[in-house]
Amino acid sequence: MSYYYGSDGSVTTSSAEETSSEKEGGKGFVKTGYLADPKEAAKFDLIVDVGTEQRSTHIEGAICIPWNELLKDDGNPKSASGMSQVLGEAGVSSEDSVVIYGECDTCGGVPVTPFVFWAMRYLGHGEISILDGGIEGWATSGGPIGTVANSKPMTTYGPSSRSELLSNYAEITRGDVQLVDARSFQEFARGRIPGSTNIDCEDVLSEGEIKSGDELEDLFGRLEEDRKVVVYSDDVLKTATVWYALWLMGYDSSIYSWDDWKEYQRSESSSESGTNEQTKSSADDYYVRLG
Repeated sequence: MSYYYGSDGSVTTSSAEETSSEKEGGKGFVKTGYLADPKEAAKFDLIVDVGTEQRSTHIEGAICIPWNELLKDDGNPKSASGMSQVLGEAGVSSEDSVVIYGECDTCGGVPVTPFVFWAMRYLGHGEISILDGGIEGWATSGGPIGTVANSKPMTTYGPSSRSELLSNYAEITRGDVQLVDARSFQEFARGRIPGSTNIDCEDVLSEGEIKSGDELEDLFGRLEEDRKVVVYSDDVLKTATVWYALWLMGYDSSIYSWDDWKEYQRSESSSESGTNEQTKSSADDYYVRLG
């Protein structure tokens, strides 16, 4: 059985009945509708390989949209119009049901699919899922493997942005959100946004996959479930991976750019003497690590 999250937040399934044992393979997540069973993936309009580059072998019929094409040169996500252009040029429309898979050999074991999932959710995409088990799961289930590169005619991708998934400086400085730093504890200890909690990206993963719901529930135990969580780091893949884990567990969450924070700090320090020292002192006054 397949589960999909609709653009209106509703969940649809391929049959009228479901059992708890069928939900996402019993992984215990609060949200379902994000994983596509390899045996069901061919029913999607498009299968998209979002790895850094398409391998010599790939899922038959899959098109390639490298995850980093959705980034600006500085490593932060492109604007909604910029990402929409990338998708449209690759032949993806906002009405397509899409399942994504792919890996990055040079990303230190951090998955790339959570970022593309976040990006398409941000653009307001309706039916977007991640292929459970990736290409290995597809092959194990008997899915055909191809060697010929595939393409689709260009189209226009019409975004309907979910702006709440991307936070800005004004939001994080209001004091009414929980801030999570997805970098390592060592990086976190050297400097962070005041009041942040540290949840290292590696702590939500087990062998490159998101941990089970029970494990994530323990990891997120000190977060307040009824307050929005904003995740940041200096690596958008790490940020999106922790965001994805929070999203799976039902948290209202978004991502934020560490570069944006640093830019505002530089701007303020140039206009107000001593701001850097005050910020450093404030940042060292309080921090929490989870994991």
